[in-house]
Amino acid sequence: MALSAIALVSLAEEKAQLGITDAAMDAILEGLIDAVSAAFNKEVDFTLATTTYTNVYLDGNGRSVLYLPAAPVGGAIGLAEDGTTLTEGPDKDFLLYADEGKIVKVNGTWLLGPKTLKLTMRAGFECFTPPTTLPADIKQAAFKQVGYEYSRFLNKDWGTESRSIGDRSVSTKQVGLIEDVKAVLRYHRRFGL
Repeated sequence: MALSAIALVSLAEEKAQLGITDAAMDAILEGLIDAVSAAFNKEVDFTLATTTYTNVYLDGNGRSVLYLPAAPVGGAIGLAEDGTTLTEGPDKDFLLYADEGKIVKVNGTWLLGPKTLKLTMRAGFECFTPPTTLPADIKQAAFKQVGYEYSRFLNKDWGTESRSIGDRSVSTKQVGLIEDVKAVLRYHRRFGL
């Protein structure tokens, strides 16, 4: 298994954080890195790692505004509607609102129906103006959350509230993102609620 394009940290970086030197748990760690990265994207409501989307099909909604599958969008996008290439601009076919991840049809509405639009674009943190790399606090939060999930995996604590073994008791109260990780992501949240 290899990390997806949305991965916020590399396998080698996470293993260094956890002090792991062998490859026995690499597949588990890669899965956790991808899952945490996806959860972070959902929490901030935009794509943190820059990702290129090539020939993605979107359903037309019959309205003038259509939200793209990721934001912020970097630079120009390639867009075709029902096989016809469209051009961006106020006196052209559509307007791109890159930070919000939406496109607005200049005259009329988007064709209603499944897979009526074909899209190519780049989206992610580096697409902000001015471009920036992933902030250190987000990267550290990713290390911490992956480590937390890895510990839960090793201890078989998925969804466990508490358990007792002999005279010992273990309580697990956090499920989902760790509170201080959530605080970092709230700080970086740009869209949504």
